[in-house]
Order: sequence, then structure tokens, then C-alpha cells
Amino acid sequence: MTPKISVVIPAYNAQQYLRETLDCLTVQTLREIEVLVVDDGSVDETPDILREYSAKYPMIRAIRQENAGVAAARNRGIQEAAGTYIYFLDSDDLIEPDTLEKLYDTAQRHSAELVICKIQNFSRTGTSWQEHAGLLSERETIGTYDYDLLWNYLVGNKLYLTQHLKESGVLFPPLRYSEDGAFNMRYAYCCTRISGCPDAWLRYRRRVASEGFSVSQTISLPLLRDYMAANEMIYDAAAQALQTPPAGVNRDAYLDEALYKTAYVLIAQFYRLFWRADDDCIAYIAQSLLRLRERMSEERFGQLCDFNSDIQVRDLIADKEMMALHPRVSFFVTAKGTREQMESLFESIYLQTMPCFEVFVPQSTADAGLIPAQWAECANLHVLPDRGFLSAARKQARAQLHARLRGCGMLDPRLLRYLYRFPLPGAVKKAAFGALVQALIVYFRRQKMA
Repeated sequence: MTPKISVVIPAYNAQQYLRETLDCLTVQTLREIEVLVVDDGSVDETPDILREYSAKYPMIRAIRQENAGVAAARNRGIQEAAGTYIYFLDSDDLIEPDTLEKLYDTAQRHSAELVICKIQNFSRTGTSWQEHAGLLSERETIGTYDYDLLWNYLVGNKLYLTQHLKESGVLFPPLRYSEDGAFNMRYAYCCTRISGCPDAWLRYRRRVASEGFSVSQTISLPLLRDYMAANEMIYDAAAQALQTPPAGVNRDAYLDEALYKTAYVLIAQFYRLFWRADDDCIAYIAQSLLRLRERMSEERFGQLCDFNSDIQVRDLIADKEMMALHPRVSFFVTAKGTREQMESLFESIYLQTMPCFEVFVPQSTADAGLIPAQWAECANLHVLPDRGFLSAARKQARAQLHARLRGCGMLDPRLLRYLYRFPLPGAVKKAAFGALVQALIVYFRRQKMA
């Protein structure tokens, strides 16, 4: 019997969460499924887990290949899939027991070539819903050039018609970032019927800093180049598909939105990790944004600048020494704690999504080796004698806004950006900034505990 859905799972060293992911598939209310787990050369316990589950559940099949990356693993799954539809699930994500049944029923009811459901982010600190996926899921008919599609690249909330996908020739490009976006959009441009499924969702696992960083939380030059290459693929495919725009679709406006989305993510997920990037990465980001600016409409670029007012996109700082000379906020670290606590504090400071800050620390903190080596030599970190530390730090601070960090708990990465953009008169914000920081630290911690 032909499976109704082939679930494709790329797995590389996935032992931490793989059992949980497979368990959510063994209890699906839609029973006519096959689960293809493509082991991409794992060297941990992933092969053992797959042997265990494939022996116990006939619907689970392990496919072993030499390490070639997630794109190649998913493409292998497409090649092997026998189901009427294909569903991609990452090895650490989850779905509800009736998710596949609801996706399948929606596809059948609307003769859809692509079905889109909601996405729930989850982590140890709580849950949230992704806006654009939610909007798409509520629409019975989704236009091929719906802007929300450009803002929803994940494959895990989508069901694909296998025959149509294979006939389209669309595969995942060999990239490490936004390969799913290039895949999704090129396939969407081949579709005539896209439907939303409002009562199903993907549970998308988000890693917090203490669990290590995923690909979407790290930065390197190859990753940046892959990101830009993927978005050029999307732009070129859109331009080709819109040579004769359908009624109601503005070609120039749509392509402008694609460029805006590219620039938006380049800032949000790369530039805002400024202190984690090396000089080559920062220069590449600045050059890429300049090229995007030249292609975008002035109106859309202005909106990008307004949304990112804390970093001055029009005059983007592309050098760490220059950033250190022009901070917006000065931190005075007087916290005392264990090595692990202090390292976590400094990690969270340098994870701030508003990177225009400087840090002052007492000599005793530096001498005790409590500053992680990655940050100890940063141009924006200043070590001052313990005696008269606060007075000296305030005198040397270049920023107008000051905040003393007395506790060694981790800071929410949104803290600085949120406060910097908070609508208060300048004099009031300057006077109250330290107290606002402390209040927001407490607020975010309570949010996570709720």
C-alpha cells in the first residue's frame, strides 16, 4: 500500500532529541505513513537509536550516507519517498499526534500542492508562535506571491505533493543557511494551489545560550555567503516567475519585499551578533547591505532604517574599534559569583542584539580569570582598578546611558535594544536607565519562570 505521507528526517549526531522526535511519529493518528531517517554520517549513538526503532516500528526506515550536509540528506529523502505527500521534520522538532492527519486532510480537501500550518517555538524558557506561519495557516487559499511566504522559510510546517515536487525538479541547494528558503520559494513558484491548515502546528525547538548555538545563532563567512546565495536564488526565481505577473501582483513591489527580507535578516541574525563575528564577517555584512540598498526602493530602505534605529543602518559601523568608540550604553559590572555564573553573565552581555555598548569591569574580576577569553580582549571591554571603580568608570564612560550590573544572572538578549528604543524623553531615560535595566531583568526572568 502506498503511504499517504513520507516523513523525511535528516539526522546528524542527533542522539539528544532523536528518540523524542521518533516517538511523536509513532503515535500519529494517520497510520499510513513511512518515516525515512537519513543518517548523515553520524558518529554518536544515532545509528544505534535508528536500529532500535526500525526493528520495533516497520514504518521507520534508516538510510545511511556519508556526511554531506542537511540539504543532501533531505534530497536523498525526496529520492526515496514513496508517499503521496512528503513532510520534512528535523531531528529535534516535534508534532502533535494529529498533525499529519490534519495536513493530509487539508491537502486532499483542497487538492493542494502545498499545505502550510502554524509554528510554535519552544525552549526551556517558554513558548511562542511564529507570526507569518500563523497568518498563512488561516488562509484557505494562499497566493503564490503572498508576502508572508517570503517570511516563512521553514520546511517543517509544510506538506508537499510528492509527484508535483519531483516533476518540478526543485531540490535543496548545497548550502548551510536558508537552503530551506531557496527550496520553498522555488517550489511555491511552481504551485497553483497552496492552502493553510489552521488547526495543526510544528513544535520548533529553539536552543537557549546554555545549550549551545544552532546554525541560526552562529556566524561565519561561509554561512554568510550561503545566506546571500540562497536569497539570490529566491530573487532570481521570483524575477523569472514574474516576467508576466498575474492580476493583482505588483512585480516591482514583490521583488522589493524579497530584498527587504534579505536585508532584515542580514541585520537581525548576523549583524546583531556583531561581537561574535570576526572583521571579515562584519565587512562582508556591510558590503552586502550596501549592495542591497542600491537595489531596494528608498521607501523600503527607509523602513528598514527606522526599524533598526538603534544601529544607524545608513551609517553602519563596520569596525570593532569604531564600535568601541561610539557606544550607546555603558555597563558597569560589579557582580560577584562563581566562575560559571560570571561566564554566563559575560556571554549574555555579548549576546545583546543591540551591539553598541561598552563594558567596565574591576581589576579583581579580570585577575580571577572570570572574563571568558573570547571577550577579555574585546575593544569595548575596559578593566579599571577596584578602588574607586564606579567613580572612574562613570568618568571614562563614552555612552550617555549607564547601567550597573550587580547580579550575575544571564541577561535576556533583547534587553538593551528594548530599553534603547523605549519611548522616553532623553533626560528621563538617562536618569532612569539603570533602574529600568534592573526592572527589565526582573521582568524577563519572571517571564521565563512563568
